[in-house]
Amino acid sequence: MIAKRLLPLRRSLGKPESRNSWLRPFHHVSGEFVTRDPGSLRLVAEVIPMIVGEPEEAYVMVPTAIGQAMQAACGDDKLTRKYPTMDRIPLIFHHKTSHFALPNLLYPRLIVPQDLRGPEDGNATSPATLWLFGTTHSIALDETADAEFVQESYESHLQLERVSENLKDR
Repeated sequence: MIAKRLLPLRRSLGKPESRNSWLRPFHHVSGEFVTRDPGSLRLVAEVIPMIVGEPEEAYVMVPTAIGQAMQAACGDDKLTRKYPTMDRIPLIFHHKTSHFALPNLLYPRLIVPQDLRGPEDGNATSPATLWLFGTTHSIALDETADAEFVQESYESHLQLERVSENLKDR
């Protein structure tokens, strides 16, 4: 296990500190990315490296090639209207089979080796978001502390990108 120490994100806002604000455990595991071969329509499964958190956490980090493949598969106009910049893509996590898929599509799908913290209402699925930034792409179940963490990381990424561009001009 590799642990990264992070500064608290919202300490100054009076929110109680959670474990996620100080420490983010990373577990390197293998998952599967399943697609349909366009020529034969056969299913093709590729073993891929990924990073998952502790069992009570709700995030996965995948190689950028996987995020880009999911992005390419969602040429759906509804998705484009919801996220016009395509820096994030809505997904559905299926708890019974531990896989992510695009809404209304069977493939591609990303199978993770563990179930993520599921909804307390007993639903078999949870909405999730694939974030397309950084050296890895992140997926987090919506409305969780992990989703908030990725959102704040994304906002920091945008701010640092602008600062970096300003420094290049000097």
